[in-house]
Amino acid sequence: MFKPSLRVPLLLVLAALLASCTTLGDLETPRVQVLGVQMLSTDMFAQRFKVRVQVQNPNDLALPIEGLDYKILMMGDSFAEG
Repeated sequence: MFKPSLRVPLLLVLAALLASCTTLGDLETPRVQVLGVQMLSTDMFAQRFKVRVQVQNPNDLALPIEGLDYKILMMGDSFAEG
């Protein structure tokens, strides 16, 4: 697969990359705050709302976000989720 002279340097680079991932330490969970809720439309079966949120990342590095799961409670009752 690789020439024997390249195996050791490639293994060293791979080991260094793996070791660098463990130095990230414990990451804190981002803080999310609902800033406002605005009703856009309503009918008998559904309502549409515009929800403004503020997300604060307490970490020193950017967090790659691929998606978001949420559940919004209002006065202790489930309001929205997705």
